[in-house]
Amino acid sequence: MLILPREKLDEPHVAVNNPTDKPIKTTLNKCMDLTGFEFPDTEVEVPPGGYQVVLNQLPPPPPNTSV
Repeated sequence: MLILPREKLDEPHVAVNNPTDKPIKTTLNKCMDLTGFEFPDTEVEVPPGGYQVVLNQLPPPPPNTSV
C-alpha cells in the first residue's frame, strides 16, 4: 500500500477512505471497462478514519486522433 506525500495528492490517483470508527477490509475491483485503465483486484485494509492511495500511476490520456 502506498501513501502519497501531501504534495502529490493533486496528481491522478485512486484512493479509498474509511469514515467509520471500525476497520474495513475489502477487495476493490474495476467495474467499468475504461480504455487504458488497468486496475487489478486489490485487497485493502483501511483503519478507522483512514485514507489510502491504492493506485498512483494512472495512464496518460489517449492521444487526440482528430484531424
